[in-house]
Amino acid sequence: MPRTPEQNLELRKQTKEKILQSSMKLFGQNGFDRTSVNAIAMEAKISKGLIYNHFETKEDIVQGIVNMLMEIGENMVIPDLTFESPSHHLKYIIDQFFLMISEESTLLKWMIPMSFQIERFPFVTEIISRKTQGIIAMATKLFKELGFEDPQQEAWFLGAVFDGITMDHLLVPDYNIPQMHTYLLTKYKLENL
Repeated sequence: MPRTPEQNLELRKQTKEKILQSSMKLFGQNGFDRTSVNAIAMEAKISKGLIYNHFETKEDIVQGIVNMLMEIGENMVIPDLTFESPSHHLKYIIDQFFLMISEESTLLKWMIPMSFQIERFPFVTEIISRKTQGIIAMATKLFKELGFEDPQQEAWFLGAVFDGITMDHLLVPDYNIPQMHTYLLTKYKLENL
């Protein structure tokens, strides 16, 4: 029995996800230059040609990874959910951040080596800048609803804290993630929600 258009679309989405996940793993382990499309195909257990059905170049794969990362961030901050209060929304964001860093080690390990090569991929800077502006605008609105004196600075501050926790989680042995999670919930008076 032939697949439906919906099944084909889902299969295409799953294949693209496998390519991106395999690429992140290999780029993180070997670096961008030392990772071939053939190696990505082997890691993803698909044909090299199938990769080229989704991405024209390895740079396009990087762009796909960055878009996926930014989508994760957007979904964390701007979920399709309704919250009881702005405080509940902020708690959700913080909880989702800590869930993501505990579950997405491949994604995070990819970020460190690639962040030192950012000038090599100018499109990455453009994507991150554009998407970050949307995330910061939403977080600023949230901090304004929470009554912060300078909500935009607080939004940028929380983003910087998330960046620092992510780096320390990857680089510092035995970094205490649960303690940092509790600290942020306490700082924003969310521990009892």
